[in-house]
Amino acid sequence: MIIKGIDLTFELESRRGTSIVTGITIPKLNEGETCPVVIMLDGYMGNRNGQGLFYGGIGENLGIGEQICDLGIASVRLDFPGCGDSKESFAAYTVDNMLSDVEVVYHHILENYPIDPGRIGMCCWSNGGRIAALFAEKHQEIRTMVLWAPVAANGSAMWPHVVAALNPRFEEIGLTEDEYYLQLRETAERDGVAEIPWFDGSEKTACLSSEFFDGNDNAKPLDALKKFKGDVLMVVAGKDTCVPRYVFQEIINNTEINWVTIDEADHDFGSETKNNRIIKTVQDVTASYLYRKL
Repeated sequence: MIIKGIDLTFELESRRGTSIVTGITIPKLNEGETCPVVIMLDGYMGNRNGQGLFYGGIGENLGIGEQICDLGIASVRLDFPGCGDSKESFAAYTVDNMLSDVEVVYHHILENYPIDPGRIGMCCWSNGGRIAALFAEKHQEIRTMVLWAPVAANGSAMWPHVVAALNPRFEEIGLTEDEYYLQLRETAERDGVAEIPWFDGSEKTACLSSEFFDGNDNAKPLDALKKFKGDVLMVVAGKDTCVPRYVFQEIINNTEINWVTIDEADHDFGSETKNNRIIKTVQDVTASYLYRKL
Protein backbone atom coordinates (compact mmCIF):
# COMPACT_ATOMS: atom_id res chain seq x y z
CA MET A 1 0.00 0.00 0.00
CA ILE A 2 1.27 3.48 -0.88
CA ILE A 3 0.65 6.33 1.55
CA LYS A 4 -0.17 9.44 -0.47
CA GLY A 5 2.05 12.43 -0.01
CA ILE A 6 0.91 15.06 2.48
CA ASP A 7 0.93 18.82 1.89
CA LEU A 8 -1.05 20.66 4.55
CA THR A 9 -1.36 24.01 6.27
CA PHE A 10 -2.96 23.91 9.71
CA GLU A 11 -2.93 25.61 13.11
CA LEU A 12 -1.62 24.25 16.40
CA GLU A 13 -2.32 25.69 19.83
CA SER A 14 0.71 27.28 21.43
CA ARG A 15 1.51 26.90 25.11
CA ARG A 16 0.22 30.45 25.64
CA GLY A 17 -3.15 29.65 24.04
CA THR A 18 -2.55 31.24 20.64
CA SER A 19 -2.35 29.66 17.17
CA ILE A 20 0.83 28.53 15.42
CA VAL A 21 0.28 28.52 11.65
CA THR A 22 2.15 25.47 10.39
CA GLY A 23 2.86 23.89 7.01
CA ILE A 24 4.04 20.33 6.44
CA THR A 25 5.07 18.46 3.30
CA ILE A 26 5.66 14.69 3.34
CA PRO A 27 6.64 12.49 0.37
CA LYS A 28 4.73 9.41 -0.76
CA LEU A 29 5.68 6.40 1.37
CA ASN A 30 5.02 2.68 1.42
CA GLU A 31 2.96 1.49 4.36
CA GLY A 32 5.14 1.19 7.44
CA GLU A 33 7.86 3.43 6.05
CA THR A 34 9.11 6.56 7.76
CA CYS A 35 11.10 9.47 6.37
CA PRO A 36 13.45 12.17 7.65
CA VAL A 37 12.14 15.68 8.27
CA VAL A 38 13.68 19.14 8.06
CA ILE A 39 12.39 21.89 10.36
CA MET A 40 12.54 25.26 8.57
CA LEU A 41 12.73 28.51 10.54
CA ASP A 42 12.77 31.95 8.93
CA GLY A 43 14.26 35.09 10.42
CA TYR A 44 13.19 38.42 11.85
CA MET A 45 9.89 39.56 10.27
CA GLY A 46 9.96 36.60 7.87
CA ASN A 47 7.33 33.94 7.24
CA ARG A 48 7.03 30.17 7.31
CA ASN A 49 7.70 29.85 3.59
CA GLY A 50 10.93 31.82 3.68
CA GLN A 51 9.60 34.28 1.09
CA GLY A 52 9.44 31.32 -1.31
CA LEU A 53 12.92 29.95 -0.68
CA PHE A 54 11.62 27.37 1.82
CA TYR A 55 8.32 26.62 0.10
CA GLY A 56 6.34 27.88 -2.86
CA GLY A 57 9.28 28.85 -4.99
CA ILE A 58 10.49 32.00 -6.71
CA GLY A 59 10.43 32.27 -10.49
CA GLU A 60 11.71 29.06 -12.04
CA ASN A 61 13.00 27.76 -8.70
CA LEU A 62 10.96 25.51 -6.43
CA GLY A 63 11.26 25.95 -2.69
CA ILE A 64 13.63 23.76 -0.69
CA GLY A 65 10.63 21.94 0.79
CA GLU A 66 9.44 20.80 -2.64
CA GLN A 67 12.95 19.87 -3.73
CA ILE A 68 13.75 17.68 -0.75
CA CYS A 69 10.27 16.12 -0.89
CA ASP A 70 11.32 14.71 -4.27
CA LEU A 71 14.34 13.24 -2.45
CA GLY A 72 12.15 11.52 0.13
CA ILE A 73 12.51 14.10 2.90
CA ALA A 74 9.62 15.81 4.69
CA SER A 75 9.65 19.43 5.82
CA VAL A 76 7.74 21.46 8.38
CA ARG A 77 7.48 25.26 8.62
CA LEU A 78 5.86 27.67 11.08
CA ASP A 79 5.06 31.34 11.39
CA PHE A 80 6.64 32.88 14.46
CA PRO A 81 4.56 35.30 16.59
CA GLY A 82 3.62 38.41 14.63
CA CYS A 83 5.04 37.02 11.38
CA GLY A 84 3.40 35.66 8.23
CA ASP A 85 -0.17 34.59 8.97
CA SER A 86 0.25 34.73 12.74
CA LYS A 87 -2.55 36.66 14.42
CA GLU A 88 -0.37 37.65 17.37
CA SER A 89 1.30 41.00 17.83
CA PHE A 90 4.99 41.19 16.98
CA ALA A 91 5.39 42.04 20.66
CA ALA A 92 5.17 38.27 21.23
CA TYR A 93 8.24 37.76 19.04
CA THR A 94 10.62 36.70 21.80
CA VAL A 95 13.25 33.99 22.14
CA ASP A 96 11.20 32.09 24.72
CA ASN A 97 8.01 32.16 22.66
CA MET A 98 9.75 31.09 19.47
CA LEU A 99 11.52 28.19 21.18
CA SER A 100 8.23 27.15 22.76
CA ASP A 101 6.43 27.18 19.39
CA VAL A 102 9.15 25.07 17.75
CA GLU A 103 8.80 22.57 20.61
CA VAL A 104 5.03 22.31 20.05
CA VAL A 105 5.44 21.76 16.32
CA TYR A 106 8.31 19.31 16.82
CA HIS A 107 6.38 17.07 19.18
CA HIS A 108 3.25 17.26 17.02
CA ILE A 109 4.97 16.00 13.88
CA LEU A 110 6.79 13.20 15.70
CA GLU A 111 3.56 12.01 17.29
CA ASN A 112 1.26 12.32 14.28
CA TYR A 113 3.25 11.71 11.09
CA PRO A 114 5.51 8.91 9.74
CA ILE A 115 8.75 10.68 10.74
CA ASP A 116 11.97 8.85 11.59
CA PRO A 117 13.03 10.38 14.95
CA GLY A 118 16.64 9.48 14.21
CA ARG A 119 16.75 11.60 11.06
CA ILE A 120 15.83 15.14 12.04
CA GLY A 121 17.38 18.14 10.32
CA MET A 122 16.96 21.90 10.35
CA CYS A 123 17.24 24.55 7.63
CA CYS A 124 17.12 28.00 9.18
CA TRP A 125 17.71 31.55 8.04
CA SER A 126 19.03 34.59 9.92
CA ASN A 127 17.35 34.85 13.33
CA GLY A 128 15.85 31.44 12.64
CA GLY A 129 19.43 30.17 12.83
CA ARG A 130 19.75 31.73 16.27
CA ILE A 131 16.65 29.87 17.42
CA ALA A 132 17.83 26.65 15.75
CA ALA A 133 21.12 26.68 17.67
CA LEU A 134 19.28 27.15 20.98
CA PHE A 135 16.71 24.49 20.10
CA ALA A 136 19.35 21.94 19.04
CA GLU A 137 21.19 22.48 22.32
CA LYS A 138 18.18 20.87 24.04
CA HIS A 139 17.67 18.30 21.28
CA GLN A 140 20.99 16.68 20.56
CA GLU A 141 19.12 13.98 18.65
CA ILE A 142 18.94 16.43 15.75
CA ARG A 143 21.34 15.10 13.15
CA THR A 144 22.15 18.07 10.96
CA MET A 145 21.53 21.79 10.40
CA VAL A 146 21.96 24.17 7.48
CA LEU A 147 22.12 27.76 8.70
CA TRP A 148 21.80 30.64 6.24
CA ALA A 149 23.49 33.80 7.54
CA PRO A 150 22.67 32.89 11.16
CA VAL A 151 22.30 35.59 13.80
CA ALA A 152 24.25 33.34 16.16
CA ALA A 153 26.51 35.55 18.26
CA ASN A 154 26.08 35.40 22.04
CA GLY A 155 24.07 38.18 23.62
CA SER A 156 22.70 41.23 21.84
CA ALA A 157 25.88 43.04 20.79
CA MET A 158 25.12 42.66 17.08
CA TRP A 159 21.43 43.57 17.34
CA PRO A 160 21.88 47.35 17.04
CA HIS A 161 23.27 46.77 13.54
CA VAL A 162 20.58 44.24 12.63
CA VAL A 163 17.68 46.44 13.74
CA ALA A 164 19.15 49.51 12.03
CA ALA A 165 19.86 47.58 8.82
CA LEU A 166 16.25 46.38 8.64
CA ASN A 167 14.74 49.83 9.31
CA PRO A 168 14.17 51.42 5.88
CA ARG A 169 14.09 54.87 7.49
CA PHE A 170 17.06 54.51 9.81
CA GLU A 171 19.15 57.23 8.11
CA GLU A 172 16.43 59.78 8.92
CA ILE A 173 16.69 59.15 12.67
CA GLY A 174 19.99 60.95 13.28
CA LEU A 175 21.30 58.43 15.83
CA THR A 176 24.06 55.85 15.74
CA GLU A 177 23.04 52.20 15.63
CA ASP A 178 23.88 51.78 19.33
CA GLU A 179 21.99 54.93 20.31
CA TYR A 180 18.93 53.85 18.32
CA TYR A 181 18.92 50.39 19.88
CA LEU A 182 19.29 51.85 23.37
CA GLN A 183 16.41 54.24 22.67
CA LEU A 184 14.21 51.35 21.54
CA ARG A 185 15.12 49.33 24.61
CA GLU A 186 14.40 52.21 27.00
CA THR A 187 11.05 52.83 25.29
CA ALA A 188 10.12 49.14 25.58
CA GLU A 189 11.07 49.08 29.27
CA ARG A 190 9.03 52.22 29.93
CA ASP A 191 5.98 51.60 27.74
CA GLY A 192 6.01 47.81 27.34
CA VAL A 193 6.79 47.96 23.60
CA ALA A 194 8.78 50.07 21.16
CA GLU A 195 7.57 50.54 17.59
CA ILE A 196 9.85 50.04 14.60
CA PRO A 197 8.97 50.27 10.87
CA TRP A 198 8.44 47.01 9.00
CA PHE A 199 11.49 46.09 6.94
CA ASP A 200 9.72 46.43 3.56
CA GLY A 201 9.07 50.16 3.97
CA SER A 202 5.30 49.75 4.28
CA GLU A 203 3.22 51.64 6.81
CA LYS A 204 3.09 48.55 8.99
CA THR A 205 5.04 48.69 12.25
CA ALA A 206 6.45 46.04 14.56
CA CYS A 207 6.33 46.30 18.34
CA LEU A 208 9.46 45.14 20.12
CA SER A 209 8.75 44.12 23.71
CA SER A 210 11.06 44.43 26.68
CA GLU A 211 11.16 40.59 26.64
CA PHE A 212 12.58 40.78 23.12
CA PHE A 213 15.57 42.72 24.41
CA ASP A 214 15.97 40.62 27.56
CA GLY A 215 15.85 37.41 25.54
CA ASN A 216 18.54 38.58 23.16
CA ASP A 217 20.77 39.66 26.04
CA ASN A 218 20.56 36.24 27.64
CA ALA A 219 20.70 34.02 24.53
CA LYS A 220 23.98 32.20 23.85
CA PRO A 221 23.58 30.52 20.45
CA LEU A 222 27.34 30.44 19.80
CA ASP A 223 27.86 28.45 23.00
CA ALA A 224 25.02 26.17 21.89
CA LEU A 225 26.69 25.54 18.52
CA LYS A 226 29.90 24.60 20.31
CA LYS A 227 28.01 21.83 22.13
CA PHE A 228 26.12 20.52 19.10
CA LYS A 229 27.36 17.09 18.08
CA GLY A 230 25.67 16.84 14.69
CA ASP A 231 26.75 18.16 11.30
CA VAL A 232 26.33 21.85 10.53
CA LEU A 233 26.73 23.79 7.29
CA MET A 234 26.72 27.59 7.48
CA VAL A 235 25.95 29.46 4.27
CA VAL A 236 27.45 32.95 4.34
CA ALA A 237 26.25 35.77 2.09
CA GLY A 238 29.37 37.53 0.80
CA LYS A 239 27.58 40.89 0.52
CA ASP A 240 25.50 40.62 3.69
CA THR A 241 24.62 44.09 4.97
CA CYS A 242 22.40 42.87 7.81
CA VAL A 243 24.49 40.48 9.93
CA PRO A 244 28.04 41.75 10.62
CA ARG A 245 30.82 39.61 9.18
CA TYR A 246 32.41 39.14 12.61
CA VAL A 247 29.39 37.06 13.65
CA PHE A 248 30.18 34.48 10.97
CA GLN A 249 33.89 34.63 11.76
CA GLU A 250 33.23 33.95 15.45
CA ILE A 251 31.25 30.86 14.50
CA ILE A 252 34.01 29.65 12.18
CA ASN A 253 36.72 30.29 14.78
CA ASN A 254 34.92 28.69 17.71
CA THR A 255 33.16 25.65 16.23
CA GLU A 256 33.94 22.81 13.87
CA ILE A 257 31.12 23.53 11.44
CA ASN A 258 31.40 23.44 7.67
CA TRP A 259 30.83 26.67 5.83
CA VAL A 260 30.54 28.04 2.32
CA THR A 261 30.29 31.62 1.03
CA ILE A 262 28.07 32.73 -1.84
CA ASP A 263 30.10 35.77 -2.84
CA GLU A 264 27.42 37.71 -4.72
CA ALA A 265 24.58 37.08 -2.27
CA ASP A 266 23.16 39.64 0.16
CA HIS A 267 21.21 38.66 3.26
CA ASP A 268 18.10 37.98 1.13
CA PHE A 269 19.90 35.25 -0.88
CA GLY A 270 18.29 36.49 -4.09
CA SER A 271 14.69 36.35 -2.87
CA GLU A 272 14.02 40.09 -3.12
CA THR A 273 15.83 40.65 -6.41
CA LYS A 274 14.63 37.29 -7.79
CA ASN A 275 18.19 36.47 -8.78
CA ASN A 276 17.80 32.94 -10.12
CA ARG A 277 21.52 32.18 -10.01
CA ILE A 278 21.86 33.03 -6.30
CA ILE A 279 18.60 31.28 -5.42
CA LYS A 280 19.64 28.13 -7.28
CA THR A 281 23.07 28.14 -5.65
CA VAL A 282 21.84 28.39 -2.06
CA GLN A 283 19.10 25.84 -2.67
CA ASP A 284 21.38 23.33 -4.45
CA VAL A 285 23.99 23.58 -1.69
CA THR A 286 21.30 23.15 0.97
CA ALA A 287 19.36 20.30 -0.62
CA SER A 288 22.55 18.38 -1.38
CA TYR A 289 23.87 18.71 2.17
CA LEU A 290 20.57 17.73 3.78
CA TYR A 291 20.21 14.70 1.51
CA ARG A 292 23.75 13.49 2.24
CA LYS A 293 23.43 13.94 6.01
CA LEU A 294 19.88 12.61 6.44
